[in-house]
Amino acid sequence: TRAQLRECLAQQGRVRATSEATMKLQTALDAEKAEITRLGAALTDKLAALDRTSAEAVQAYNAEALARDQLIDAYNKRTPTFNTQVDALQAERDAFTKNCENRNYDEEDEFAIRAGK
Repeated sequence: TRAQLRECLAQQGRVRATSEATMKLQTALDAEKAEITRLGAALTDKLAALDRTSAEAVQAYNAEALARDQLIDAYNKRTPTFNTQVDALQAERDAFTKNCENRNYDEEDEFAIRAGK
């Protein structure tokens, strides 16, 4: 029916919007993870060359390590949100597949709905 088609089109829009938001969040998380990895490698190199007799050098190293740890904490706090969003997206996709995919409909109804009628 036209009402079912209207709901399917709305659901398709929700799936698309949620998918785009999830991809943006995944890209941001991947960038954060790459930065954390890069900082970890840099800290490893600095530790090897660290002058442990210099209190200033040790403090500077510890400050950088603390900053990296804070980035890790922020990353770990965002990960469950991302996982929840992925689960919601999958549920929405499953519902769309079950209710809407491979269903016959009148294209004129689709054009009318998209035109706001």
